Amino acid sequence: MKLNIKLGQKHPEGPCCVSSPSKDREYYPELYISHKEPLDLPKEGTMVIRFKKVASSEREDSYSCTLEVHEIVSTEGDKEASAPKRESDAALDALVEKKLKERGY
Repeated sequence: MKLNIKLGQKHPEGPCCVSSPSKDREYYPELYISHKEPLDLPKEGTMVIRFKKVASSEREDSYSCTLEVHEIVSTEGDKEASAPKRESDAALDALVEKKLKERGY
């Protein structure tokens, strides 16, 4: 099923915040992913995920749900904008280790 639901929302007005956010800026919900190894994801793109809805709540003026992300099926995006790969992390670690040995640590 193709949904194409746009999730951007304007910040609600009110005296609740010390610093007033821009009223024109759109805000988006965030999905936190924790994994044991770095993920080679583009900085921006399209992602298809496999998920399971584990909780939901419906109130008079809002709806929320919690998703367990079971799998990232595919991504598309600009590879140049992606995070550093594991090889570069290992290369940097090796350089740091070499410098520490040179200095007697």
